[in-house]
Amino acid sequence: DWQDDIEREGHDFNRVGLFYGYDFQNGLSVSLEYAFEWQDHDEGDSDKFHYAGVGVNYSF
Repeated sequence: DWQDDIEREGHDFNRVGLFYGYDFQNGLSVSLEYAFEWQDHDEGDSDKFHYAGVGVNYSF
C-alpha cells in the first residue's frame, strides 16, 4: 500500500536521450532532441514513453 511509505513512489524510471544543436552564423540556431523513458512499477506493469522536440531560435 502506498500509504505505508509515502516517500516511495512505487516505481523506478530511467531515461536516455540525444540532443543536437547547431548555430548558424546569421543568429539562427536549431536543435533536435529525442528521449526514451521506461518506468517499472511495483505492481509488475511497465510504461514506455518517447519524447521528440525541435527548436528554432533567432537572436538579433
